[in-house]
Amino acid sequence: MKALGRENGWLALAAPTRRGARRAHKRAGTAPQEAIHPYERFLRARVKRLEFADWTPEIAAEMQAAFLAALNSREPMPEEMRYELFLAFREVCAGIESPLLAPVRRHGGRQHPIARDLQADAMRYLQWVRASKIADHAPVKTVADTYGMTTTRVQQWQREWKGRELPPILPVYRSANFVTALMRTSGKAYRRFIKDD
Repeated sequence: MKALGRENGWLALAAPTRRGARRAHKRAGTAPQEAIHPYERFLRARVKRLEFADWTPEIAAEMQAAFLAALNSREPMPEEMRYELFLAFREVCAGIESPLLAPVRRHGGRQHPIARDLQADAMRYLQWVRASKIADHAPVKTVADTYGMTTTRVQQWQREWKGRELPPILPVYRSANFVTALMRTSGKAYRRFIKDD
């Protein structure tokens, strides 16, 4: 990342090298043509927030996307971003709603992209049952009940996910108890926010 400079009174980030941007966005899972470094994205959203002197849903969504990309990039998080998170969590811990951490209205499409992540947790559970790592005599029904879906729908998910690699989980979390708990937590979130049947 290149040095920071001031332009028009705002703190601005010089563009990263093309190779560095490609590496960062390959890790973050974003397309090269859409590649904006997470820190630069954060700074742009912060400038807008200061200009409007308030949070708008669009600014909050952009800021959240910047943090998600930064956390997914495995690069050290810049101090300003860490401080912004500190302020947000300080508010939440004091019982005050933080605009940065509040859910924003989703835009476009019938199904939010996170639905696939929540489904992946169900598929991982079924995978572990097939591998005899988790004991469950009716795993499809377990998933269907947890996600508020029909068994037919869960079987459809299995066909859609066949041959696809599941998102990795950290080694410390690779246990039957955690995979089961993750499936149940994701199932509750899916039933509450995503359910499409």
